[in-house]
Parts: sequence; C-alpha cells; structure tokens
Amino acid sequence: QAEDGIRDVAVTGVQTCALPISELFQAGLKLSEGKGVTKDPTEAVRLFKLAAERGHVDAQAYLAGAYRTGVGVEKNPAEAMHWFRAAAEQGDARSQGVLASIYGTGEGVPKDLPEAVKWYRLAAEQGLVRAQANLGAMLYLGQGVAKDPVEAYKWLHLAALKNDPDALKNRALVAKVLSVEQMAAGRKRAAEFVPTKTQ
Repeated sequence: QAEDGIRDVAVTGVQTCALPISELFQAGLKLSEGKGVTKDPTEAVRLFKLAAERGHVDAQAYLAGAYRTGVGVEKNPAEAMHWFRAAAEQGDARSQGVLASIYGTGEGVPKDLPEAVKWYRLAAEQGLVRAQANLGAMLYLGQGVAKDPVEAYKWLHLAALKNDPDALKNRALVAKVLSVEQMAAGRKRAAEFVPTKTQ
C-alpha cells in the first residue's frame, strides 16, 4: 500500500510539480532509503531535484550528496557544489560542513582555506561537532586564518565534550602549549557558547 502511494507521487513530473515540496522531499527520501517501497535512487534524485529547485533545503542537501557520490545520478562535482552551496546559504549546517571540507581539501575546486574556515565557522556556530573540531584545528595551525590558540581550544573543547576523537586528541595537544590563563579563557568561551541554531 505504501509503495503504491509513493509510486503514485513519482509517476510524472507534471503530477509531482503540483505537490507541496515537503511531500516531494519525503517521497524522494523513502525511495532513496527503500523505506516501505522498493529502493529507487534515480527516481529519488528526480524528486529531490524538483523540491530543491523550489528551495527545499533538505532536498538541496540530498541532491548535492547524490551528485557528489554518483548515487542515482551521474557524479557531477560542479552540481554537487551548486546544491551544497544553496543548502549552506540557507543555513544547513551539514552542508556548510561539507562545503568547508570540499574547500579545505580542494575536492573538485581550487583549495581555498579561508573559504573552508568561513564555512566551518558557520557550521560550528550551529553546534556541528565535526565542524567545531576542524575549525579548532585550523585556528591552532593558522590554516586559512590567523593563529588563535585560545579560540582553537574553545572549539576543540566543545567538540571534545561531544567525544569527537580528533578533538579529544587535539585539545590535549593544544593544552600543552597554553598557559593556565589561556586555557581558562578557552574554557570560559566554551562555557558561554550558545549554538545559533539547534541541529
């Protein structure tokens, strides 16, 4: 029964265009994951694209991931970047983190460490643990940003509190070079941290 309903949604672009974008996304998600229906990544991508083009942030992120991995659609780094950026600009922390990683490693784009820092910071400020760990490391090393060991400690401490393994290791390394006052300042900043948006 559920599969029939999803397939009804996925019959033609003409029919699906009239659906609310949240229904397009949900139908795509079910087809992507095979929940209650036969898995169909290609049809899922088509529905994600319809919803993404109408501004659905989660659909944009899923579509970007499909283009990045080549699941359900031919791999296309330029399209992946386009849709990750669209979702990131709407405030999607995971997309911001992925965009930062892409810029940080130069995956399909010229390596741009200041741009990586920018996107990691936006994601970290929303509470994305992996972004906090990466931002902390970049601040400590001065990669794409001026070195700031106290601010680095703040972000590494926040990620370490969530048991991020890299943050736990890196926080210990940074702690060895900080004075007692610097470490206290970093912990104070971490304690005062309030995410800008809940994940």
